[in-house]
Amino acid sequence: MSDTITKQLKWVFLIHFIAGIVAGIAYFLIPEQYAGLLGWTPIEPAIYRLVGAAMIGLAFGSLLAYRAANWVKVRIVLEMEIVWLICADIALIMVATTGLYPPLMWASALGIMLFFTISFIYCYITNLD
Repeated sequence: MSDTITKQLKWVFLIHFIAGIVAGIAYFLIPEQYAGLLGWTPIEPAIYRLVGAAMIGLAFGSLLAYRAANWVKVRIVLEMEIVWLICADIALIMVATTGLYPPLMWASALGIMLFFTISFIYCYITNLD
């Protein structure tokens, strides 16, 4: 195993940071409007703000990992991201099975989450070699 991280992993962290910070800030600052824009039923804004805060925190972790130069500093962030994303994927699949929400709403969110899940897992395996 090399101590350096791959360029692919750096790019995934950067893209994840950008996506997470944009969505996180939107959920944090304008929760009802952003949820409505995405097709989610606006509920208690505090819940969306907590989701936004978590997304901002995860995005910041991705930024720190992007800026890190070696595998030791990045590995725990990557493992945390993988666990979070697998849980998010399962949650969105549970939403899909209820039939209460339009497919475009949950499918788009699930597609984004699956992209990052697969990308992070691939990079994790690649960096273990």
